[in-house]
Amino acid sequence: MNWGLVAGKDVRDSIRSRQLYVLCVLFGVTGVALAWTHARQAGRGFADPLDIVRVLLVVATVLVPATGLMLAHEAIVKPRTSGEYALLLGLPHSRLDLVAGTYAGRVTTLTISLVGGVVATAAATALFGATVPTVALGEFALATAILGVAYVAIGIAVSASVRSTTWAAVCAFGAFMLFIFLWRLVPGGVAYLVHGFEVPPTEPSWLPYVRALSPSVAYEQVAEAYVLEQGSVVEPLYALAVLVCWTCFAPVVGYLRFKRSDL
Repeated sequence: MNWGLVAGKDVRDSIRSRQLYVLCVLFGVTGVALAWTHARQAGRGFADPLDIVRVLLVVATVLVPATGLMLAHEAIVKPRTSGEYALLLGLPHSRLDLVAGTYAGRVTTLTISLVGGVVATAAATALFGATVPTVALGEFALATAILGVAYVAIGIAVSASVRSTTWAAVCAFGAFMLFIFLWRLVPGGVAYLVHGFEVPPTEPSWLPYVRALSPSVAYEQVAEAYVLEQGSVVEPLYALAVLVCWTCFAPVVGYLRFKRSDL
């Protein structure tokens, strides 16, 4: 359980550095502001209770990945370059303990702040006199927590794979741009090439599934199916499996890179 000791130290460090408090304030203030706007619209008859969840989903699609990557991209490379890991590896800790413990610590920090933000949003919605969609907010919190863990996993993989904080920042920004924006265009480009540099008359059946390999697109599909209970473009279980795979395999790739590298 040495990884548990590393995880506990990581969470305590986030409290001492006030990182946890800053994230709680970020999600809390954002949620309260959205709840206030929603309550005003609902009071005038222009919004139904689920609209607050729809707005939260749009905001979370950008805010949570950015926060997860920001939280994790220096988590391993920074103590590695400062020599802290050379000291820790002199204690009964393995490299697996360092990667797994740091991952668990950052996931804990992000999840606590996310749940705090959702609770603040629900409380503010009720305080401003609007109906609180309790079940939908709970499902939103769960789906968004999985999205956050997926991006923390990507950030940990980046941090464990590079040797400088500069490269970690560059790779984290590249991952953000790729999965939030660019990946939505890649499958369409592949279909264009496959059809001899012509736009196919109908969208290939495989295209939505390739597009959903992005954790952000997969999250949108999961949210549409399970939170908003609307029809999704791909099978919801497939999108959920994609998210879970990111949370499991990205840190493994980072660990394998970290295991073979010199400190």
